[in-house]
Amino acid sequence: HVRSRRQRQMCIRDSPKIVPEVNFAAGKTISVSADSAELMTALENASDGDVIAIAPGTIVVPSVLIIDKTVTVTAQTPKATTLSFERSALFEIHDNGNLKLEGLVLSGKDSPDAFGNSVVRTKKWGMLHNYVLNVENCDIERLDINHSFNFFTSGKGAFADDISLSKNSFNGITGHVLSLDKEIEDYGIYNAEYVSITNNTFSNISGSVVNLYRGGTDESTFGPHLDMQGNVCLLYTSPSPRDAHESRMPSSA
Repeated sequence: HVRSRRQRQMCIRDSPKIVPEVNFAAGKTISVSADSAELMTALENASDGDVIAIAPGTIVVPSVLIIDKTVTVTAQTPKATTLSFERSALFEIHDNGNLKLEGLVLSGKDSPDAFGNSVVRTKKWGMLHNYVLNVENCDIERLDINHSFNFFTSGKGAFADDISLSKNSFNGITGHVLSLDKEIEDYGIYNAEYVSITNNTFSNISGSVVNLYRGGTDESTFGPHLDMQGNVCLLYTSPSPRDAHESRMPSSA
């Protein structure tokens, strides 16, 4: 039985929501070379809980990678594998999909010169199942080919049980790191239950680290819950990541 989005966000008053645990390492490890066709085949054939470990090198991915299962994409050697992409997104989360990214360099250098690109996004609308997104020890860079280039963009009606960013470096983003603002009708619904942003470095971000909206006065929902600590934010004088002039103001959040 599939519950409506409204029912999924209802809970008993004074009782916090219990988020089901997703086991990202429950399956087998699939080792692939730094080749786009091999990576796409591995993702297509993977089972829930599998880990896809990519050899050192650079991959330019020609198509959006659909995530419709629980899967981890990691580098065999941390920070030695770079993924860039030629479409408006690298990964797109669909129903039954949960995604963990670990130890990768994720670059927007080959993205189309159009506004609204994302490294990761959900379906634009129509998702029936909640999802989890974990990003750990990755370098995200050059999301600046055009304006409004987000790292992650939620679609309308999509709902994350948990989004976690830990020990990453984000540099050069013209949009938001996390765009979670699609529920604008002020009905007390929102795009993520738990958002954890810990021990990351953010530099040259034109938008927000997290753009998270929950409108309305409905008290039947308790979220969203935001945990943001141990991060370092570097502030710049210019809104353009292509401008080399920096203002040298480190701050922590």
